[in-house]
Amino acid sequence: MQHQPRLVLVLLLLCGCPATDNEMGNVSVGAACEVLTDASTSQGVFNTDATECPSRICLKPVVAPSRVDTITTGPFCTADCNTDSDCAGIVRDSANPSDNSCASGYACAIPFVKGRLCCRKLCLCKDFLDGDPVTPTGCREGAELTCGAP
Repeated sequence: MQHQPRLVLVLLLLCGCPATDNEMGNVSVGAACEVLTDASTSQGVFNTDATECPSRICLKPVVAPSRVDTITTGPFCTADCNTDSDCAGIVRDSANPSDNSCASGYACAIPFVKGRLCCRKLCLCKDFLDGDPVTPTGCREGAELTCGAP
């Protein structure tokens, strides 16, 4: 019976560790996932049943209208957050031309002001943003929320 702790340790090592673990306890922010629909750069879409994501949320945010460069980043697993430091995640391997992971890191921001993820802070890939994220007016403290709107 003395060898059980060693056996547990060996099993944990053999099973492997997650690629990324942020402070909120979510694994693999930035892992590739499927949103199950096509969307233009001006459309944000998500899948809240993405079994490949520990949070179950796969996201393809709206590309900021002021971005003039082409965004090659694909949909990614996201997680709830409170600050940018909660959003450590998988970033692009620049040596791999087929890698479409996030190239510039993650920020904690609100991607939607309507629908199921309304005013919810999630880890967003900065590739889609232009500058620091701003809390949408409808989600600011004291503002009338837009979340109940159709």
